[in-house]
Amino acid sequence: TVTSIAPTSGPTGGGTVVTITGTNFVVGGTTVTFGGVAAAAVNCSSTTTCTATSPSGSGVVNVLVTTAGGTSANTAADDFTFIPVPAVTSITPTSGPSSGGTLVTINGSNFIIGATTVSFGGVAATGVNCTSTTTCTATSPAGTGVVNVLVITAGGTSANTAVDDFTFIGAPAVTSITPTSGPSSGGTVVTITGSNFIIGGTTVSFGGVAGTGVNCSSTTTCTATSPAGAGVVDVLVTTASGTSANTPADDFTFLAAASTVPGAPTIGAATPGNGQASIAFTPPGSDGGSPITSYTVTCNPGAIAGTGAASPITVTGLANGTTHTCSVTATNTVGTSAPSQTVSVTPAIVPGAPLIGTATPGNGQASIAFTAPGSNGGSPITSYTVTCNPNGITASGAASPITVTGLTNGTTHTCSVTATNAVGPSAPSQTVSVTPMAPSVAIFGNGFEGP
Repeated sequence: TVTSIAPTSGPTGGGTVVTITGTNFVVGGTTVTFGGVAAAAVNCSSTTTCTATSPSGSGVVNVLVTTAGGTSANTAADDFTFIPVPAVTSITPTSGPSSGGTLVTINGSNFIIGATTVSFGGVAATGVNCTSTTTCTATSPAGTGVVNVLVITAGGTSANTAVDDFTFIGAPAVTSITPTSGPSSGGTVVTITGSNFIIGGTTVSFGGVAGTGVNCSSTTTCTATSPAGAGVVDVLVTTASGTSANTPADDFTFLAAASTVPGAPTIGAATPGNGQASIAFTPPGSDGGSPITSYTVTCNPGAIAGTGAASPITVTGLANGTTHTCSVTATNTVGTSAPSQTVSVTPAIVPGAPLIGTATPGNGQASIAFTAPGSNGGSPITSYTVTCNPNGITASGAASPITVTGLTNGTTHTCSVTATNAVGPSAPSQTVSVTPMAPSVAIFGNGFEGP
């Protein structure tokens, strides 16, 4: 009787040593078959354990044990699966950088989920993941030249065919560029010819500044749009395999254009302060062909100006509580740009301190009266906060009076009030003292005895 076999599968070419467990085996008098084909090297170490080497075969077969007492019954416990050799029908992509790291999809047959390895030219791939018996992905190692992508399972190794060829791409090289010049403002579409370009994995620089719109239609041709620049620069191509060497064939000349005033800056946020405002902005897209030397922020009413070399610029002398509209201009050696759009800002400071009033005690609480400060700092007061000590107990409200709860009956508290606007809280008012008390209880009746 066979109760189990281990392992339960092996390659179609045979050669798997299988341990068979069961009963009534005869030491020195037992044969084993796999689907009716005799196994080799049968060895029974006891009446319950034998080993045998599988012959070649295919599909699912029964492993049967035969002694002079008969042949074991065919049960699910003796099923052995011959695993076919994997085959590769295609790989995508078929090339990648010599440094490795390309995620390759491998299509074929007889892959085993969780028990498949992949090699590129004999070097193990990483991150192998088989989502089915027909599809695996693997990340290429470093390599050179054209190599075979082979799939290995318990069934064997896939055959080497043209469909599994993967090309490791070396460092790129530039042999020519067209055109070889363009305006200093950039925007020239340049065709770059060479070798070892990677579609979807190539960048181009002009004198160290990245080109835009890079598009490689093949491993020998890319296009890129030049950035702004000056003088003669090298057009270099970079892939995961490296950067092209600097040669005269990659020289590109930026042609100087007549200078103009800069473009208008882009206005940003305005941060109010005490009689001042900090105005942020972004430099214009064009300096007019001449470096920008300064920026000027002008705020109205009053045409009050502030000048600086970069964002932000602080303009002083503004009136608290007055809304100003501010814009910024850029200046180069030719002149001053048109103004940016405007941003509004209302300078302000924190309010003055409120004037403390009376404190009315209650049961564990007090009602604190106060008068609004003479100045709101140029920004509306949004709330008042009363703080009573000891213990710093607070309560907030929009107007006087404010009731503070959570006070201790019989304890004298000193309370002050602050006013808050968009800038922040004021200094505290003077303090007022108050002693919360529990209410007295009147008892009515007769027959009470005095002392």
